[in-house]
Amino acid sequence: KQWYQRRVAITPGGLDIVKRMTDSSKKMVVFYGSQTGTAEEFATRLCKEARYYGISAMSADPIEYDVETLKELRDVEDHISVFLMATYGEGEPTDNALQFHEFIKNEETDLTGL
Repeated sequence: KQWYQRRVAITPGGLDIVKRMTDSSKKMVVFYGSQTGTAEEFATRLCKEARYYGISAMSADPIEYDVETLKELRDVEDHISVFLMATYGEGEPTDNALQFHEFIKNEETDLTGL
């Protein structure tokens, strides 16, 4: 958990996922919530499979990105968003997906078009 806290401190507010996708010409993003690394590994595999089919893809740790910028993903033409989230314990979100989980639980969050 401390590792994630240090990482967030390095990038206050997080990065803009839309800027990252457009700067790197990616059409697909696979967000992963992982406690032990399994979901991260699956996300990496899914990106490799997408490239096999001609889709430029990237995996993304949700803790690195500003969750508010997720709404802007709908502005990326012909994009694909995948959310691969593991849980632990009694279904709790992983440490790196906690902020994302709180964001989508908010009734005012509108992710239509993702």
